[in-house]
Amino acid sequence: MTKKITLLLAAAVTAAVLIAGVYFCRAASETWTFAFYLDGSQNLLLKQQKNLREIIRGTTALKNCTVVVYFDRGPEPDVPIMPYSWKGARMFHVKGTYSETLSCPLTAGLPRSVEEERFNRLLLKGLPEEMAQLFSTYYSLTKGRYKLNTQKITSGHEQAMVAALRESRYIDSGNSDTADPASAESMSRFFSMVRDNFPSRHYAFFITGHGQGWFSGTVRYTPSGKQIISQNTPAFRVSDIVRGLEFNEPDILCLDLCLMADLESVYSLKESASWLVLGQGPMPASAQDYEALLRSVRENSPAGAESMARTVFKSSACSLEESRLNGAVCLVKTGEELEAFYSSFSQIIGDEKVRRKILDEEISLTRLPRWGALADDMIDVRSLVEIINAHSVNNSMNALPELNSFMHEVFSTSDRATGISIYYPADCASFKTIRDEYASLDFSRATHGAWLELLDSRCGDDGDDQFSSR
Repeated sequence: MTKKITLLLAAAVTAAVLIAGVYFCRAASETWTFAFYLDGSQNLLLKQQKNLREIIRGTTALKNCTVVVYFDRGPEPDVPIMPYSWKGARMFHVKGTYSETLSCPLTAGLPRSVEEERFNRLLLKGLPEEMAQLFSTYYSLTKGRYKLNTQKITSGHEQAMVAALRESRYIDSGNSDTADPASAESMSRFFSMVRDNFPSRHYAFFITGHGQGWFSGTVRYTPSGKQIISQNTPAFRVSDIVRGLEFNEPDILCLDLCLMADLESVYSLKESASWLVLGQGPMPASAQDYEALLRSVRENSPAGAESMARTVFKSSACSLEESRLNGAVCLVKTGEELEAFYSSFSQIIGDEKVRRKILDEEISLTRLPRWGALADDMIDVRSLVEIINAHSVNNSMNALPELNSFMHEVFSTSDRATGISIYYPADCASFKTIRDEYASLDFSRATHGAWLELLDSRCGDDGDDQFSSR
């Protein structure tokens, strides 16, 4: 045994108690696994507790589906959930009543079965070579999954391997009360646990909390020049979600988060799932009714990814409408149609005459309703497409594909929001603070900086006057 393995084994043995974990690895007989990631660490705690109750009630009599929940209550929750109060995050396999579910939280241990790509590119990532060799000794590839030889492995080696995965952050280190639920690492650990222990033909992942899309949370300004106070509440960013889902990509990704349905964010998410259910502008956590969603799944029994995605979208739209809250939600299909739109957009926006036409007709661009400070900096893409296509027809240029080629469904509480947005800052000061960040986005690189050039031209040397006068 190498020195590294000896040290890891010693550390594991010295611990007062090492929880090996509760394992639920089964044959992939279930059609769907639903994984809900609920961040109640700040001012959403009451709403997330409501969502948890809805999920548990809706799971009753659900057939051919598995439901797993991650719920973070924050390091110092001020709202009780008696008699099962806890700090930080816990995970639950929902398969009974409220009391039965919360009394048996899941504990991450050594995975019994891991998909081939995830085993090689995620689980082994960050492990020292000698430890990776130890994993290869006890795991063997069978039908696309690496399975643990539970009869061959020794107790000491299992403890050492668990300690190594905790050190590499593949599984929870045990300090879940201090983890940031909006981090890529936290999301990756949960969704890895789901795929390792609840194999299914299809997966639908739901993330609920505060969202800020591709924005980094830097200082921002109102059109009048007043600085917007940055919120202290952790919020999910698209870049972190993408990293958290790497090698864990589901069939359906539903983001019950604000500011996710824009061209910049969708481009980042285009390989994260086959179907995306996203909110344009705000998507309040209280607007979703997960009990109604799961009941609809039970009643309609959609088997394929598209039929399930449409079921998820319809539930989101109905819940938003009944909540009487402002917002918009859309269903996006990733793949060829989406890629074709971005390819055309890049080519057409790269034409200086087109960019000039957009600036000349800026008054026709539709700004989102004043749903929030960040939403003020976005415009509805449909109004932009109308200007571009009108110019294309008049000048014998190729037109942009219709938005509904990849955006299959839309519901909005406002006619000023038709499903998807793009950044078009309301003032120059705001743009200057995040200009470099925007330039580094995958979207900017994919469009060869053409849209960024348009924004730069709006904000020239006398950009402050240009912005205020338009």
